[in-house]
Amino acid sequence: PEPEPEPVAMPAFIDVAVSPSRVVRVVIDSAGSHVKPRFVGGYRDTRDGTKYHHAQIQTERQTELRYVEKYTTETQTYELRSRTTETTRESSTQMKRPDLMLDDKNDVVVRVGKYVTAEETKAIKAEKAVTLQRFARGARDRRRRDALRNKRDAELTAAEVALETARLAEERKRLFDIERRVRPRTDADFKLLQREFDEWRLKETAKIDAAFPAPVEAEAPESVAVAEDERRRALGAGLYSTATLAVSAAADADGAAVARERRRRAMAELLAKETKMLLAMERLRRRAAEENEKERVRDALEDMAASKHWEKKDGAVVIVDTTQVIRARELRALYEACQVSCSPSERLELLRHLKWTVREFSTKLTKDIAELIDRESDLLLRRRDPATMAGLRKRLSGLFLQFIETPEFNPEAFRYSVAALAKAEREAEREAERAARAERIRRSRESRGVYE
Repeated sequence: PEPEPEPVAMPAFIDVAVSPSRVVRVVIDSAGSHVKPRFVGGYRDTRDGTKYHHAQIQTERQTELRYVEKYTTETQTYELRSRTTETTRESSTQMKRPDLMLDDKNDVVVRVGKYVTAEETKAIKAEKAVTLQRFARGARDRRRRDALRNKRDAELTAAEVALETARLAEERKRLFDIERRVRPRTDADFKLLQREFDEWRLKETAKIDAAFPAPVEAEAPESVAVAEDERRRALGAGLYSTATLAVSAAADADGAAVARERRRRAMAELLAKETKMLLAMERLRRRAAEENEKERVRDALEDMAASKHWEKKDGAVVIVDTTQVIRARELRALYEACQVSCSPSERLELLRHLKWTVREFSTKLTKDIAELIDRESDLLLRRRDPATMAGLRKRLSGLFLQFIETPEFNPEAFRYSVAALAKAEREAEREAERAARAERIRRSRESRGVYE
């Protein structure tokens, strides 16, 4: 270690010349002398003799860190203070003078009024309070009147809306009933027509029986009164008085023959009406079947060609067009093109596309379609009238629709094929039986202690 240095004596004060005419004496605190600090360790560089002392005597002491709240109301809010002052302002009043003109158009003449006593002030306040009460009550009653009026108007409006809604519903129901009778589409519509037709036929038959009763034989005179009583009840008193009288036992054979002829004619007319109505119902049934079939085919093709909507784990929906969907769209476009009238050249181009589509498979159905395509192409090249090929085109459209609805050619038609669904169910049952049999065999081997 180095030897301790001798202490250096410091003067008590020094004189500092601030200016040529002023000298300031500075007192020096001699309490702490410049004593070399105690050596507490370090290193010395042998190359140049530089000494590196311990960090304790080289580094200033770090102040203790204290936690300071920064996000507080005191550090975020300004402290504002308001101060009011009055500035000195001189003012004065200038009166009129002969040599000065002043503007007095805004001046107001103030006169002293009558002196009001305390009793008079109290009476005035009571009068004004009554006036205020009158206006307040009037405003309250007017608000109540407006509220009651609005409530009444709302109820009347609601009643009118409900009445109009009921009227529109009744009108829609009436139009619906007329529409389902004029153009029936479902089995319920045709059952309704059949029921109404049966009721009408029974009523007409009863009218004929009442207006033209069967002749009564002379051997049974008591049956005349019974027949007349039944006829009177069926027709009523008014109609019975004007209806044709029954043929009694005293009537001659010619009158009975005339009565039978009239009844026969009435029944023949009724039969003709029944036949006409039944034919009309059958035409409506065929037309409804055709329209329903077209609608079924259209909906099925639209559903087959619809894009797939797949939901992801996060709830988002992804729209995907698979190869099966694209195939279904192509087949739907070809089928719709077959139903549209076009020129012979366009029809030939369409038939060519159809043939290319069905030639991918070799079945009896595709061969029949190809044969019909060749036959129609030959007729078009011979410039035959398209009207003569209506049956051929209808048969071709039917076979191509059957091609579209076959899952072997259109995978998207699997959901609409009853045979394919039944086959899939049978395969699922067989698979379940095989799995159950394998499970029974495994348990049997385990029970016998046989392990594979």
